[in-house]
Amino acid sequence: MKHPLSTKFDIISSLDSRIQWLKLTFGSAIQNSYCCFYPGRLLDEIYSVLDRLKTQQSFSNPCTLLQETRDMSSMAIEHFREQIKPKLQSIRITSLTTIRNNVSTFSTTINNSLSHHHKRSTNGILRRQIDILNNRIYKQNFVIKSQKYQMKYYKHLLHMRTKSLIDHHRRLKYLEKKSKESEQILLEIRKDNDTLLQRLDQFMLAYDNISTEINNKKSDEIFSQINTNLKRRKID
Repeated sequence: MKHPLSTKFDIISSLDSRIQWLKLTFGSAIQNSYCCFYPGRLLDEIYSVLDRLKTQQSFSNPCTLLQETRDMSSMAIEHFREQIKPKLQSIRITSLTTIRNNVSTFSTTINNSLSHHHKRSTNGILRRQIDILNNRIYKQNFVIKSQKYQMKYYKHLLHMRTKSLIDHHRRLKYLEKKSKESEQILLEIRKDNDTLLQRLDQFMLAYDNISTEINNKKSDEIFSQINTNLKRRKID
């Protein structure tokens, strides 16, 4: 069983093949602007078939619907090949000759105008080149001035930093000198402390010896007194 739209598809395919055949016949002439349209009566017939495809759902005999289109397209193609195409070729040759003549005339005119205005154009070109060079020189001078200003700024900055480094160096030397003096004072204090400690040790040693001697003398005196007392008691 055929699809309900198969008949419409066949009609549209036939129309497309006819249009493509017309395009092959008329296309080159249309692209070269020798003619700008298909035959109007044939286009009307094609639009009539398309309108019937939109409004009518079924077709009992599709061949009769396209018969007029086939006949008219065949007649248009035959008429174009026999009557119009040879004339278009002769028109093309004539137009090419005219174009060549116009081009040669135009080139001659251009050459004359160029020779007449050669000096003016040369002066204009020289002026433009001079303006371009002046503009470049101005830009280059501006760049040089900016670089000089930057160099001056960096020199000033370098001078300030150098001065700061010199001040730091002087201060560092002063601190080193003070540090050496402080170390010398500390050494002297240590020597004095060592001397005092030695004297203190000697004093303590002498004190111990003296205290020992005193204690020994006291003990001897006490023992002698005790012995004396004991002897007295015995006598009594």
